[in-house]
Amino acid sequence: MFDLLDATHGSVVAVQMGHGTSAGYREFYDLLVEKTDEYGKVHVYEETTGWTLATYLSHLHGIIPDLRTGQKFDIGRYAAVGDSRWAQLLYHQ
Repeated sequence: MFDLLDATHGSVVAVQMGHGTSAGYREFYDLLVEKTDEYGKVHVYEETTGWTLATYLSHLHGIIPDLRTGQKFDIGRYAAVGDSRWAQLLYHQ
């Protein structure tokens, strides 16, 4: 679902997001919880290039794990970078 980028270090998690999957969301949220436990806050940089309608739809099922796990991690700063209107739509929801 995501690839860790070289910029991941300390409290910064840098990823390139692809198609969303249940297992991928569990892995991503586990990483955010781990970094929050270690550093108090986690800062996320997310690349969302080349998303299509299918990519957007694949991330809709990530909303439920977010509701369940979201209170376990603390995001200080969040940057989403990309050129896709589908990713933009997901973030505005």
